[in-house]
Amino acid sequence: GSASGLSSRKMFSKFNSITSSFRISIDPEAAFEPEEAAVHEEDEDGRGQIPRTSSCYSVEIPNSNTLWEVMPRPEQSSQYYHFTSFALGLNEKNPEALEDLAPTDSRLRPDIRLLEEGDIEGASNEKTRLEEKQRDTRKTRKKKYKDEWKSRWFEQGTNAFTHHSDWLYSGRYWDRNYTDLEQIF
Repeated sequence: GSASGLSSRKMFSKFNSITSSFRISIDPEAAFEPEEAAVHEEDEDGRGQIPRTSSCYSVEIPNSNTLWEVMPRPEQSSQYYHFTSFALGLNEKNPEALEDLAPTDSRLRPDIRLLEEGDIEGASNEKTRLEEKQRDTRKTRKKKYKDEWKSRWFEQGTNAFTHHSDWLYSGRYWDRNYTDLEQIF
């Protein structure tokens, strides 16, 4: 709602005030659009226009070092939600990494595999099967453990920052043992 629109407006305003003292350069290799042709988009509450950033501008901050630069998008990026090469490869099943993956790793989900291979109907059927299996497992767990079941890597407690009840990390993740995990897929 309006709170998020206000925060983005404030953030954009703050960014402009901070960067006004920096030197802005135009990359001569990049295509430059004249100001009147620049693309603008409305903020969330529709009260104003925010100029969309363009890759032909760079902000040079004195006495700074470049730690990271954006790599160009792959050619097929527009067909895949404009993902970067990194994002496109996140679900890849790397054969060397397979032996170190937890059996619960999402890269092993059969419905996602089918979807990535283009089998939409098969992925939908597999997702339904997995959801039914999860419901059955939850029912069985409820009967078996009643109130005794505990989450493996999180525990209920009071959040130190919000002072509200929250799920807190138990600190035992790296001590995990996959031999006692049930087959979830």
